[in-house]
Amino acid sequence: MKNRNLVPIFSVSGGVLFVMLYNVLLRMGFFVQSYNYTTAGFLGQAVDMMLRGFLVFVLGVYVGSVVPWLLLKKDNDFAPFVVTIGVIVGALVGFVLNSFLSMMTYRILPSLPMLFMVISWILVGLGAFWGGRFACAW
Repeated sequence: MKNRNLVPIFSVSGGVLFVMLYNVLLRMGFFVQSYNYTTAGFLGQAVDMMLRGFLVFVLGVYVGSVVPWLLLKKDNDFAPFVVTIGVIVGALVGFVLNSFLSMMTYRILPSLPMLFMVISWILVGLGAFWGGRFACAW
């Protein structure tokens, strides 16, 4: 494959699109969520939503890495599973860097939460892209 940036771009965009579609369908009522707040509490609901979002993101990343593998010529030199693992690890590294950066800069500039949200999406996206890029090269 001549352009190795294409596969990570497809993978990351697949994950983002799946999460966005999941959230839209969730708000429209296609998925039933009933919580018993006395047993699960708010923390249980938050953990459940994060796990569902993470699993939908992983599914989207895998589908996004399989699509170029199926559509390109059969002399493919990447494995979709390896690219998926690379994107997930890269996104987690970007999330850890974002958390560290947020903790360090929150006391300095607490009045700019929207800026830090944009920076966090950029860091996680770049981490996911570079993770997929290195996995595709491996």
